[in-house]
Amino acid sequence: MSFKQNGADLESTARSALLKKFQSAFSERPIEPIEVDPSILRRWTRRDWLLFGAGALATLAVGGSQLPRQVLQRLGLDQGGRAGPENKWLLNRALRLDDDVSTALYSRHHLVPTYTKSQITLLKNNYNGATPDPAYIPGWRLTLDGLSSGQTVSLDIEALLARHRIHDQITRSCV
Repeated sequence: MSFKQNGADLESTARSALLKKFQSAFSERPIEPIEVDPSILRRWTRRDWLLFGAGALATLAVGGSQLPRQVLQRLGLDQGGRAGPENKWLLNRALRLDDDVSTALYSRHHLVPTYTKSQITLLKNNYNGATPDPAYIPGWRLTLDGLSSGQTVSLDIEALLARHRIHDQITRSCV
């Protein structure tokens, strides 16, 4: 009898050790301070100054090439009419990149994965242990105020359901 009891104690100790190890793997660790001599932080080397200057010149050159022709003429920087609206390659490239990213993230081919009802796990109760009664739904209201028109709009659940169809989708929660 003591052997079974001793085996159960070992199993429970192993479980608690595993649980502690699991919890410590996902707990936040305190940030360790890094001590640096203040003179190192304040000292700029020749290389730092050269890199800073090269970066500043590159920024001015690229930024200046994107200015309108009238501004460049006023500054005396328009040489041979090469600058102007037709030379907006950087801005156009930035807009194309933005469009490419949004297409990649929000296209019909990159939807959030959905799951079947058999793959659902138990929900965590976020109502302090008391799940609300569905009877509260008819009294639910959505109020929008602070609109630029100065109006306040109040919608009840029936008005929202009359205007929009219900779509059930099972996705993974990050909670």
